[in-house]
Amino acid sequence: TFCDDGEGGRYPTSSSSNSTRMREGDKVECRYKGRGKYYPGRIRRENRDGTFDIDYDDGEKETYVVPEYVRAIESGIAKNHMSRVGDRVREEIQRLAETSSGR
Repeated sequence: TFCDDGEGGRYPTSSSSNSTRMREGDKVECRYKGRGKYYPGRIRRENRDGTFDIDYDDGEKETYVVPEYVRAIESGIAKNHMSRVGDRVREEIQRLAETSSGR
């Protein structure tokens, strides 16, 4: 079966071969228009048919992208070391406090 990309193109649909579950807001690399090169972006929406709408970092947008054209970008945090919620906020507050105390 095929899925319309919303811009006159059609992509084949199939079940996801990605082992990592991707969802809205995730940073990804995607094959724009199904071409060979991957470009960085973010998942804007996961559609009911399992495809994704992608907002690329360069401003381009694409709809109904099959999962086979999308791959997750690993975050800077090692898989075996998860930061606690709020760590970055506390670090930023501490940094601001240190810089303002030198005035």
